[in-house]
Amino acid sequence: MSRRFVDESGWLHQALAKQVDRVTFVTAGIPQVLKDTA
Repeated sequence: MSRRFVDESGWLHQALAKQVDRVTFVTAGIPQVLKDTA
């Protein structure tokens, strides 16, 4: 992956996370709540 793709992807995910109430990151089937304002 190029550096630009990684940067743009990160900005996109941050913008999406600002608009939602809950963000869950899943790695190897294990969910980790990053944001929960409910």
